[in-house]
Amino acid sequence: MKIKKQKKLRRHSLHDRFFRHAMTEKKVAKAFLQNHLPSDIKRQVDFDSLRLEPDTYVEKGLTLLKSDVLFSAKIGGKNSFIYVLVEHQSTCDKMMPLRMWKYVLSIMEAHQNKKNEKPLPLVYPIVLYAGRRPYHASQDIKALVNAPDKLIERIFLQPFRLVDLTQLSDEEITKQAWSGVMEFVLKHTQLRTIEANVHTVIELLDDLIYAGAINFMLSTVKYVAYTTVAERPQELIDIIFNSLEEKHGDKMGITLAEYMNGKAFEQGIVQGIEQGIERGSLNATQTVARRMINRGQSLEMIADITGLPLQKIKQLQVSLQHQLAEEG
Repeated sequence: MKIKKQKKLRRHSLHDRFFRHAMTEKKVAKAFLQNHLPSDIKRQVDFDSLRLEPDTYVEKGLTLLKSDVLFSAKIGGKNSFIYVLVEHQSTCDKMMPLRMWKYVLSIMEAHQNKKNEKPLPLVYPIVLYAGRRPYHASQDIKALVNAPDKLIERIFLQPFRLVDLTQLSDEEITKQAWSGVMEFVLKHTQLRTIEANVHTVIELLDDLIYAGAINFMLSTVKYVAYTTVAERPQELIDIIFNSLEEKHGDKMGITLAEYMNGKAFEQGIVQGIEQGIERGSLNATQTVARRMINRGQSLEMIADITGLPLQKIKQLQVSLQHQLAEEG
C-alpha cells in the first residue's frame, strides 16, 4: 500500500514539474494566458510586460520546483499590475476555492510587503485541470460557506477560471502553437491515450523543433517517457526518437537517444518505463557512446553524458579503431 502511494505521489510530481517547466517558456505562458483569460481582462493586459515572478522557483529541466507559476503584467495602460496565478491539478479538490483564495491573499500580502504600497494588485487565479474524468468540484468559494446566500454573494467575488482539458477537443488544444503542446500531452497522459496519439505528439514536437524550442521539445519527450503506461513503452519512445531524428538530424544538436541516456534521465528513473529501459540498458548506452565517438566528440563529454566510466569509453574507442582497420 505504501509503495503504491509513493508511486502515485511520484507520478503527480512529474505532471506538476512538467507543467511548471513548460510555463517558464514565455511563448507557452503568453499563448496559454491569451487563450484562457476572459476577453475583457485580456484586452487590458500588456503581454509584452509579462514577467514570471521570482517567487516561483524554477530550475532548468524537470527539477523540483517550490510553487505553481505566478506571472505579473501591466494592466490598463498604467503602472497597475495584475498577477495571474496558474495552478495545475490532476485531481478534483472540493476545497480548491479556499486554497486559491489563500494563494491570492498571500500574493497580495507579499506584493504589499515588497512594494511597501497600500494599493493591492489584482490577482486572477486559474486552475489547469488534467485528470481522468471531468472536474466536478465547485469552483466558487461561496459553495463552501454556510451562510445566507445574499450575504455570501455580497462578501465573496467570482469563481476561479477552470481550463478543463477533459472538456476541450484535441483540435481546440492543438490550435495553440506553444501551450497546445503542454496541454495535449498533459491531457492524454492522464487519459492514458498518449500511445494512440503518438503521431499527433510527433507533429507537435516537429513544430517545436522548427521554432527552435529544442529544450522545451526535449523536456516534453522526457515527460512522455517518464509517464507513459504503454504496454511496450520502449517501442513508443523509439517511434518518437526515430521519427524526429530521421526528419531533423543534427538540427537538434544532440540525438534524443543521447539525451535520454544521459545522467538527467538515469537520475529520474520512473516506474512506468523502468523495466523496458533496464533490459539491455548497458548495450543501449554503449551504442550511444559508439555513435558519439564516431562523431569525434571528446571522451570526457561522452562519459559525462552516458554515465559510463572513462576507461570503458577508451575501450570502446579502441574497439572501433580495430573494427575500422579490419574493414579498411
